[in-house]
Amino acid sequence: MRFPLSTSLVSLALITAASAQDEIVVTATKLQVPVNEIGANVTLIDGDILSESDSGEDLATYVAGLQAAVANGNQISFQIRGIGAVDHQALTPTAAAVYVDGVFQATNVQTGPLLFDVARAEVLRGPQGTLYGRNATAGAINFTSVKPGQDRTGYVTAELGDFDRVNINAAATLPANDKLSFRLAGRYLTQGPLLENVVTDESVIAPAEAGGERDEFGLRLISVYTPDDVTEMTFNVHYAEDNGINPAPRNEGLDLDDHQISVGPDGIQQTDNAFGGGSIEVKTQFGEFDFYSLSAVESYSQNYGFDFAALPGFFGGQTANLAYDRNFSQTSQEFRLSKDDERGSSLLGVYLEQEKFDQEYLVWCGALDQNTLVGSCNYIAASRRVGANPTPDGASASTLQSLIDQDRTTAALFTFHAREITERLNITAGLRLTHETIEGSGEGRHIFDDGTTGLNNQLETDADGNQIVVGEAKGENEIEETRLNGQLGLTYELSDAALAFLSFSNGYKSGGFNGEVINNASHFDDEGLFGAETVNTGEIGIKFTRGNSNASATAFYNAYNDPQARFFQQVTLENGDVIGLNSLSNFDSAESFGLDLAAS
Repeated sequence: MRFPLSTSLVSLALITAASAQDEIVVTATKLQVPVNEIGANVTLIDGDILSESDSGEDLATYVAGLQAAVANGNQISFQIRGIGAVDHQALTPTAAAVYVDGVFQATNVQTGPLLFDVARAEVLRGPQGTLYGRNATAGAINFTSVKPGQDRTGYVTAELGDFDRVNINAAATLPANDKLSFRLAGRYLTQGPLLENVVTDESVIAPAEAGGERDEFGLRLISVYTPDDVTEMTFNVHYAEDNGINPAPRNEGLDLDDHQISVGPDGIQQTDNAFGGGSIEVKTQFGEFDFYSLSAVESYSQNYGFDFAALPGFFGGQTANLAYDRNFSQTSQEFRLSKDDERGSSLLGVYLEQEKFDQEYLVWCGALDQNTLVGSCNYIAASRRVGANPTPDGASASTLQSLIDQDRTTAALFTFHAREITERLNITAGLRLTHETIEGSGEGRHIFDDGTTGLNNQLETDADGNQIVVGEAKGENEIEETRLNGQLGLTYELSDAALAFLSFSNGYKSGGFNGEVINNASHFDDEGLFGAETVNTGEIGIKFTRGNSNASATAFYNAYNDPQARFFQQVTLENGDVIGLNSLSNFDSAESFGLDLAAS
């Protein structure tokens, strides 16, 4: 099946970003190259603009072809040129890889913490599989924090606004001596509900806080140590919390205004998210070679949920509360060696990463007993999902629980070269070889109203229309993938102010395990997993630069193999209500093409 993601895509934006064309390290090539000499579509956004934003989603305001979809309060899924997953699942790969201070943010959960004290952001359109690896089929986004210098500086800002908004930012640079300096930065943000919770049943109280509350803070300490003229070491430690209330979704079955919801006290769920990490970056020289090392650890714990409709009569009195309890950690190491000569630059790198993820997904109705995990009523679709699993005498399924663990190991070797062919003509080329091992296991079960538990074993329908017993919802599997990505580009200097470029590149998004409801044993079969998505992209464009003003036009074409998408299947319940069951899977192919126009 061939699925056209878009038959025409044009993005146009006027970007008001204070990004002077100085010789800065643009991570598009991970080499010291002025941005106006790069044969790619790269946009720089000044950090002063972003530091006034609450989160990374506001970046889409300033970048042509960039969209940001927010799920579960603060999980941002970026889309570039209309491509990217809009998904609340932590295990769903992103199409736009996000990096913060050079460190890959491996899940979309990590894209949500507050922005503060940002130096700049870079948005790279098109596949970035050569230098950035997996999950960069649409592009890459890099956020860079302000580093300490040798001048003692600082600031404190405070903001009061509507909806009881309080926003405080502060930062200070504190030099210890001429070799060591520190920068401490932080932000605190609190805000009341943006959605109005209205009473639609006089017997049910509608608490105002169900409309969502923000209570967030973030801290970052960066120190820079320069022991000699060729060595710089940067130490980065950061921590953030989100302790608000996740807004309840709008109730489609109720007649409400656009900014209204209607849920009862059972719909109030506190958000308890914590993010932390640290990195050590080393830059030095060995003879003619520049050496770079980045060692990093990142982790988070996420506990949040929401209520579909805690009201009598909605879905026949059967309602659903959802909650996720997630824990994630990643350890990564990148080494690079690069060399410049009179004809260009060359780079060789190694990347290693280890990830661990576990999640409990819970669905219940009414008030939840924290000891037994039994709800005060049976959630919608409980009888549909229990399937063939024997039910204890006199008991009925009350609560759905899905547990999943996933470990990932990644190793990559990459190289990139930029060479001068003539005075005006340059060529760039790169390759990346990546090997991944992904191990997943888990089980899905129901907790009955008598406190007992049983593994799910939902019936499935075979090709002849017969219902078959698949097996208990418990299993494990392993995915091993080796991918070779590359890029090839040409740039031609039309004049001192104009550059034309032509490029071919490709990339991939990882396969993996669906991380939500585990209905039966087929969840861990090969057919129950989603496979890797690959893309081949061609681009042709022209860039103009005059002083601090820039303009560009880029035409692109993307050809996808096995594109990932979330499939929804409507199921009619015994009481006549219709619900949607969903999973991530693959189409056969897809294509998109369009034109980027940008000016700043």
